[in-house]
Amino acid sequence: MQQATLWQQLWDGQWVPLSVAGERSSNELLLRRAKPVDRTLTAREREVLRFAQGGAPLKQLALALHVSQTMISTHFREGLKKLGLRSRFELQLAASAFNSNLTPPAEAFEPHDAPLVVLVLPEPSPVLPSARLTRAEREVVQLSAKGLTNAEIATARGTCVRTIANQFQAIFRKLRVGSRSELVRLLLSQPIESISS
Repeated sequence: MQQATLWQQLWDGQWVPLSVAGERSSNELLLRRAKPVDRTLTAREREVLRFAQGGAPLKQLALALHVSQTMISTHFREGLKKLGLRSRFELQLAASAFNSNLTPPAEAFEPHDAPLVVLVLPEPSPVLPSARLTRAEREVVQLSAKGLTNAEIATARGTCVRTIANQFQAIFRKLRVGSRSELVRLLLSQPIESISS
């Protein structure tokens, strides 16, 4: 089965992840056929994930829909969980790699009634620009590329959350991006080596 088709079917609710996203330690996502009792994406979760995939802040969507940012964040987290993803970065990485705008295909692909399949999510490049970023900033970007939050990065590096936030601001300034989402798009769109020049 083609990975792009499988990604679209996961989005469409035909497949569900076997494990919780946080339990996954690799880029392989084990899926099983969805049953009527399975929780698949709601219309609002699809809307929020489409918006997040584009890189815009969730606060903007909350303002546009006249709902609280907490509600949008909840839909975002629940949607990621239902797709078996851990972060916005993984969402953008998968959608970009599978050339999908997260819209289900016109015709469903039936994989010979297979009970389980594996969706292999693309891995971000581990190579980082060395000319412009300090060693600490490169480490922060590497950990961020794995989908870690600022708090998780701080714990992993043995520093405080505020230091990580400051390092992100320096990274954004050096790479001329305005947000973590733009950083993700930059890492997805260009060979990492070319970012430093």
